[in-house]
Amino acid sequence: MNGIIGFAKLLSMGELYPGQKEYIDIIKVSAEHLMNIIDDILDFSKIESGKLKIMSAPFAIRDLVSEVRDFTRPLFTDKYIVFEASAAPEIENIEITADRQRLRQALINLVSNAAKFTESGKIKFYIEKTAAKDGAGMLRFSVSDTGIGIEAGRLDEIFNAFHQLDESYTKKFAGTGLGLAITKNLIGLMGGTVGVKSDYGRGSEFFFEIPLIIKSEKSLKSIGSEEMTFNNAGRDNYKGMNALVADDDSTSLLLIKTILETRDFNVKTAENGRIAIDMLNAETFDLVIMDIQMPEIDGMAVIRSIREKDLASGRKTPVIVASAYAGTDELKSFADCGADDCISKPIEFESFWAKIKLNLKK
Repeated sequence: MNGIIGFAKLLSMGELYPGQKEYIDIIKVSAEHLMNIIDDILDFSKIESGKLKIMSAPFAIRDLVSEVRDFTRPLFTDKYIVFEASAAPEIENIEITADRQRLRQALINLVSNAAKFTESGKIKFYIEKTAAKDGAGMLRFSVSDTGIGIEAGRLDEIFNAFHQLDESYTKKFAGTGLGLAITKNLIGLMGGTVGVKSDYGRGSEFFFEIPLIIKSEKSLKSIGSEEMTFNNAGRDNYKGMNALVADDDSTSLLLIKTILETRDFNVKTAENGRIAIDMLNAETFDLVIMDIQMPEIDGMAVIRSIREKDLASGRKTPVIVASAYAGTDELKSFADCGADDCISKPIEFESFWAKIKLNLKK
């Protein structure tokens, strides 16, 4: 999937004959749709088998709002929809402790669902502080829309797995019917609850609450700053900079090499960890992009070797992991072995360049 989506994007950036761009766009959309189905099925399988873990860590509420807003913005480009994303003033400057990745996943599911069933009007994503019956602090996340709404008699079944509102052969709205079931389970694993209110024909509000665990309250950069969004990645030129890409998958290796070369990196490649270490010992690189699962020597061992060399030289080499496995557990493992960042496969170009820009500045 990484190869299909990535090379389709590269093709769309070149000179095309009439009609070819439309064909490539169809390939990209179809591949992304298939990727979403695969991700949903894998997540649901992990939940059902009890293997999905919640990993809590501190993060800023503003960052979460920014990430959800930026990720879902493309959903509204062809619709007459106003999309608002914000947090209540009394909590927008706090850091909380929760599973950021899974919260973001649940919220993106809800916003995507709202966009699917709303042709015009408004979608609002909002975070506020509430209180449980015992007085404990809670965070309430809500996504409201002016879409088609849900019949009162069907509200109880909306969070069932593989359930779809329109199950006819002529259905207008595609999907696996797993998004809301996954969201319900994710929030349940965080100690929270989900709910829905709807006025059929006028719109719906999906919401959930989780326990509020405040890490700190401090002054934060405003939403939309370079560190919080991929939209300022720019068209930087990296002529004269040397990059090493290590990946045992020839398709991924060629894709990442080609992407880097579009902005004038000098790129060398290694198809396993042993070759990567030999190349790193022979010359100096400005950037290393590293797969983890490789033959002979794995990516984590290579990264540890880079950090040992850096310690001796007093120079820190930017190392970014490129992996299809980028869950909370994996990200912690990558950081523990010395990686600076992670790019998920399939590669999303704006995120790719934003992370390179950020890490080369450090």
